[in-house]
Amino acid sequence: MLEPPEPLSPRAVSDGAGGAIAVWQDDRPGSTSVADVFAQRVNGSGIVQWNNDGVAVCTATNKQVNARITGDGSGGAIFVWTDMRDNSTYAVYAQRINSAGVPQWTADGVLLGSDIGAENTAALTSDNAGGAIVAWHSDTDGDNDIYAQRINNGVIQWNIGGVSVCAAIEQQSYPQITADGSGGAIVAWQDLRNTVSFIDEDIYAQRINSSGASLWTPNGNLVCAETAQSLQPQIISDGASGAVIVWTDTRFMDYNLYAQRVNAAGTRLWASAGAILILAASGQTGPSPVTDGAGGVIAAWNDTRSGNFDVYANRITGGGITPTAVGDTPTVGRASLGQNHPNPFNPSTTIEYTLTARTPVKIEIFDATGARVASLDEGMREPGTHRAQWNASPTVSSGVYFYRLAGAPASESRKMVLIK
Repeated sequence: MLEPPEPLSPRAVSDGAGGAIAVWQDDRPGSTSVADVFAQRVNGSGIVQWNNDGVAVCTATNKQVNARITGDGSGGAIFVWTDMRDNSTYAVYAQRINSAGVPQWTADGVLLGSDIGAENTAALTSDNAGGAIVAWHSDTDGDNDIYAQRINNGVIQWNIGGVSVCAAIEQQSYPQITADGSGGAIVAWQDLRNTVSFIDEDIYAQRINSSGASLWTPNGNLVCAETAQSLQPQIISDGASGAVIVWTDTRFMDYNLYAQRVNAAGTRLWASAGAILILAASGQTGPSPVTDGAGGVIAAWNDTRSGNFDVYANRITGGGITPTAVGDTPTVGRASLGQNHPNPFNPSTTIEYTLTARTPVKIEIFDATGARVASLDEGMREPGTHRAQWNASPTVSSGVYFYRLAGAPASESRKMVLIK
């Protein structure tokens, strides 16, 4: 039984033998002030394998928080956390614990990066050689950048303080990481380099090899640069030295979810704007992706379209297609949304869409800021191909506009250009 007060922020990974290893933040009586990091292993029958209340990963002075975990390939695990043991600056530390619950590296962890400037959360993945590659963002120069470090046998393998993954202008934050299958890793993050405000973030990614060298464009390859916010990427391996990245997106005002697959060379394999995981009313956030075993992704998320907090899931295949919907969504037909014509246009254009079942629909048009400027063709529609015409009013200015098919699972959104 765990001692009060209750632990915080638990995370777990498989132990490779039918059980799991969990890590959490803990401020139990008798520990150092604020918080420490503890872990526990359970077997496939749910029986704890280490001390009843867990083993200490780090009990250094002051605060250790935001612990993350990956398996070590030998029944144990590697942990990273944010650490303020010097009571003035935050740092990133790591520790390995073997299958018997015994720490393998320096007591209270090995320093990976110091003076990171804030209580940031590091991310890690196995290096497939008993160690790990860790990524974090640091704002020590007042301009968040992304760094990474590899650790093996308790020894850092790259530059002291880590290697630079991205040092572009403005802010880069929220790094996530997955193994590339060759001893390196792919890192994805949210990025403000192309924005004039703090409401237009993009997604970038970089691949680093086992020596810490960047393999793609310096400062990363673009994953998504749509207008509005692309936030909090999650990343998994595609099983072919590439990755699938899922993120929260506000291009249509609501919080929706998009995904992109990049290959080993960093080339985007799906639509340039990303493949739609879910495009629904209200908010879809907190995606949790896993591989479908065929280069695609299955993800679950928090969903408030009903006015309650529900959980939905969906799949995107390795080819960028969304074939199924999972959850309590009513069964509806698939829909495809065509490109408007003419495009560019002035002042009218035709939008075509096709339904495979009787479905309530509405075409919504948004400007580049995400503001809705028009709604067309609202109502119940029969299976077949339908056309709607938008006549831009004299008050609508020239520029880029976006349209989507609401009320039906549209396969994608589209862009059009009004020139007066």
